[in-house]
Amino acid sequence: VSQSRKSPMRLKTPSSGSIGNKSRVMILPRSAWLGDLIGLALDFSTTHLKPGGNLLVKCFQGSGFSQWVESYKREFRQVFIRKPKGICMPAGKKHRFNQNWMHRHLNDPYVRKAQQKGYRSRAAFKLAEIDDQDKLIKPGMCIVELGAAPGSWTQLVRERLGFANHALRGKIITLDMLPMEPLDGVLSLIGDFRDEETLQILQKVLPEGHCDLVIVTGK
Repeated sequence: VSQSRKSPMRLKTPSSGSIGNKSRVMILPRSAWLGDLIGLALDFSTTHLKPGGNLLVKCFQGSGFSQWVESYKREFRQVFIRKPKGICMPAGKKHRFNQNWMHRHLNDPYVRKAQQKGYRSRAAFKLAEIDDQDKLIKPGMCIVELGAAPGSWTQLVRERLGFANHALRGKIITLDMLPMEPLDGVLSLIGDFRDEETLQILQKVLPEGHCDLVIVTGK
């Protein structure tokens, strides 16, 4: 995963007319179904990812999942499916009036750990596990996160980029329809990614029009 061209792992040759000589990776851990956002993220990534860049998408492994995987295989040299171990949400329907689910949620060790570390949700540990394995986040990168609110993945990305002389070692651009509590060093945009005007604004703030990593978190 996240192999550079110097990696000993051989990359698959992309199909004709897709990504040329770029070596990019897409990872699909289980989460909520994102619908149109996944397809739009693919279009955005094929245009704006640098050679060797990566795309990380959360999507529901249900109806339509295999079709999405095949569509990414046509554009990316490698496609990996990642299911973070031991960080699954408590079983049962998620609803504030579902007392069984709420009890499991409140007693979840990752919920308590997230509170201790100041993460906005336990989801940060899913990204941490993926990045520990695949080394997606590196200082100096430009990273775009679509559907970022409430921002726990953004917090983890920011933490792993790190700071030098009080300045973030890289660039993080987030986009969501919902406002997100500000984070130092993060450029947060509010808008609908499906809207052409919003997409143009996002494109304008990309350094030289490109980025190293696109993360689609969604809801």
